[in-house]
Amino acid sequence: SATTYHHQVQANVERKLKSHELAAPFATKEFIWFAASALLALPIFIVYKFLCSLFCTKTKKPTRHSHRHGRRRAKRDHSDK
Repeated sequence: SATTYHHQVQANVERKLKSHELAAPFATKEFIWFAASALLALPIFIVYKFLCSLFCTKTKKPTRHSHRHGRRRAKRDHSDK
């Protein structure tokens, strides 16, 4: 189940964090839980975003204005500056 995988990932994250001297202060219970959750959730989220980009198409929103604007006018130069 997911709890088993989460405990396994937590143990691996804790072991990795404690093995590096710069990362050892971050080896708190809360951070390890958060990192394990992120490691389990991010691949699922990335695959979801990838599949959505492949198969989901955005519908075009209708334009608000029915008339088209011509070319923009250039800004006028202020000679008093």
